[in-house]
Amino acid sequence: MSTKPPLGGPYAPLLGVGALALEGAVLARRALYSLGVWKTRRADGPVISVGNITLGGNGKTPMTIFLANRLEARGLSVAVVSRGYGAKLKARSPKLVGDEGRLLLDAAGAGDEPVLIATKTRAQVVVSIDRTSGARFAFDERGVDVVLLDDGFQHWRLGRDLDIVMIDGSEPFGNGRLFPAGTLREPQAALSRADLLVVHRGHQAWRSVGRLAGVPDGIPQVEVAMLPTSVGPLLGGSRQPAAILAGKRVALLAAIARPERFRRAVQGLGALEVVHERFLRDHAFMSTAELAQFVSEAHRRGAEYLLTTEKDGARLSGVAGAAPLFTLSIEPVLLSGEVELERALERALRRGPF
Repeated sequence: MSTKPPLGGPYAPLLGVGALALEGAVLARRALYSLGVWKTRRADGPVISVGNITLGGNGKTPMTIFLANRLEARGLSVAVVSRGYGAKLKARSPKLVGDEGRLLLDAAGAGDEPVLIATKTRAQVVVSIDRTSGARFAFDERGVDVVLLDDGFQHWRLGRDLDIVMIDGSEPFGNGRLFPAGTLREPQAALSRADLLVVHRGHQAWRSVGRLAGVPDGIPQVEVAMLPTSVGPLLGGSRQPAAILAGKRVALLAAIARPERFRRAVQGLGALEVVHERFLRDHAFMSTAELAQFVSEAHRRGAEYLLTTEKDGARLSGVAGAAPLFTLSIEPVLLSGEVELERALERALRRGPF
């Protein structure tokens, strides 16, 4: 575990109190489910969760896309169920975002991540604040074979057949403290509930993470790299290998949890210089005027490529107009543990329907 000091400087004691309160709430919630006071509900088929125990981006969306396409390649009908975080209009009852590549809702109605998943898979993407209802809708109304639950590790109400936990190998548990004193969403010991760990170091494919310290024995581990693969126009068109950015001056625009990873990925491709960047809070929407200002400043500074992430592209498409924005695709590549991944998927698929 990291030995970094607590966050917050003079506010550290208050943050520590907040962290203790969160830990108490997490433990109380777990006890209520364990004692049967609150019930875990089962859907009518296998449910596979992709989640984490830390705040911020950890590769859940690229991994969900990877798994959806992998399961579809087996001939299975797949649904992805999401809460739709970041949507302007909250889906209190299940809503279909996309179906076999057809986009039915935009980011305002569904959230950026569900829209991105719907455009990069043939899965039926469902958003619902009540994800148990979302999973039941997917099985009962849409007739799918398997549900992928986006960000479901802390969602105890819906039973799962496979809990996959994403971990950043460069800082797996932050400073080891719960939010707000750190970045943990629940105590590290919660990893004992995981069925499979997917560990990555971002785009650093050449650096093996190895077995993580502090992880319970017996939990299989998969290593992946989140590699930048292609660059293409935001509003569609031919895509080119990401290596085209080598030697180029670039401007970066992003509203993601960890924009520094986006910058490092671009720099790792050999970009000559990042001449301008604008980073907003995670999931933030941008107006046409704000986008025009970014484009103008990027051009003034000599940017040859104006880059954003694919997740941001899901939000920006409605205001982009003729803005010369390009998106950078990031995809997980298995480095080790393919056998472990396949075994875990097979076990989960054999458990349903109930």
